[in-house]
Amino acid sequence: MILVVADSLDAAHLGTYGYSRPTAPFLTEVAEAGVTLERAISQTSWTLSSVVSLMTGLEQEAHGVMQIEQSLPADRLSTLGELFQSKGYRTVGLVQNAVIGEGTGLERGFDRYDYMRFTEEGAEDLVRAVGEEAAASARDQPLFMYVHVGPPHMPYRPPEPFRSRFAGGAPESRVVGSIRDTTDIMVEKSAPSHPDVIRLVELYDGHVAYADSVIRRSVEAFESEGRAGSPVLLVTADHGEAFMQHGAVGHNLFCYEPMVRVPWIIAAPGTLPAGRRVPGTGSLLDVLPTLADLFGLPSPDHRTSGVSLAPQLLGDGPISDRPLLISSRYPQPGKEAQLGLVEGPWKLVVRRRGQPAQLFNTAEDPDELVDVLGVHPERAARMRATLEKRRAEVRGSGASARRDLPSSVLRELDALGYGGQDSDGGQRRSVERR
Repeated sequence: MILVVADSLDAAHLGTYGYSRPTAPFLTEVAEAGVTLERAISQTSWTLSSVVSLMTGLEQEAHGVMQIEQSLPADRLSTLGELFQSKGYRTVGLVQNAVIGEGTGLERGFDRYDYMRFTEEGAEDLVRAVGEEAAASARDQPLFMYVHVGPPHMPYRPPEPFRSRFAGGAPESRVVGSIRDTTDIMVEKSAPSHPDVIRLVELYDGHVAYADSVIRRSVEAFESEGRAGSPVLLVTADHGEAFMQHGAVGHNLFCYEPMVRVPWIIAAPGTLPAGRRVPGTGSLLDVLPTLADLFGLPSPDHRTSGVSLAPQLLGDGPISDRPLLISSRYPQPGKEAQLGLVEGPWKLVVRRRGQPAQLFNTAEDPDELVDVLGVHPERAARMRATLEKRRAEVRGSGASARRDLPSSVLRELDALGYGGQDSDGGQRRSVERR
């Protein structure tokens, strides 16, 4: 079993979700061989908390890891790695984002948990490690592998030929895909149609194509090292990525669709049907209960907020509508995140700083361009009450531990745009220079 998380991969940039550019031919092949959720969302729009949510089936407000210096304590909450380990699996985590490295608590339940740098060399190390682990486990014990691919996270600087693959739409732009570029575009409030934004999207799409190639080579390395047949493969993302649809580039700040929309593609030859698309809305919170159901894993020590989607994957109708609490990254301890509630295609967004709430029908308006709160005030009021109730149920229930980040990790995080303060409303971050 391989669980692949591609960092910052917005499902809307994949052909299997209707994108016009051929950014991910391998993921298209996986979708044709397996099952695709037509819509899946992350619980939050930043990496550390989102991956903890994936591994525990709990919202960030429930598991308590809401700041970059926090970690999941060892004495509470079962993780997906621990469930596989308790079933006799060898468990391996290979990650390309330092924010989810050792010390976060995510290493719990893994026999091996290694950080591979966010570089081309790090990607090669990751592919090599996948092959080594597959060979070592081929005749020994079943293997659960969590592979967190760094691309297409910013900076958007894929190697050639991916860097030039989609170039040409904005020849006048000087954008090179740096963290500084993304900050400047936000500060200047560039429209999505601006040449600099167009070029940034081209570079991001090239980075998606590079991520797709790393995933392909990782799976091929797994398959070529003596394991019988193809592995069960689930490909998703920790969150999406925005390109000025709501005035921001990247993630963290909001819970609009571009920042929380993720792929969910799973292939299990001989077990799941091929080419199936499941209507409805799934969540990263559903990963743990779904895999526990499919693999016969023990129940976690806590009650998850997600549900098993195994029946839907096997062909039993659409995913039922249910209220899903979502939230952006919390700016600082004590400061509020942007909040949202999803019920099927409907999404209520509660913004910060006293701005009015918004209501969207993502089935009719997937880009959330039209606020229909004034047309559906009763639905908005009911969803607002549900949001507040759910938030009260989970808020403060998490208990995280604090950790000191070593200088080496801080340097890695700064290169990914985590340094300084997040950009918001024109405020600059600590950024790299072109």
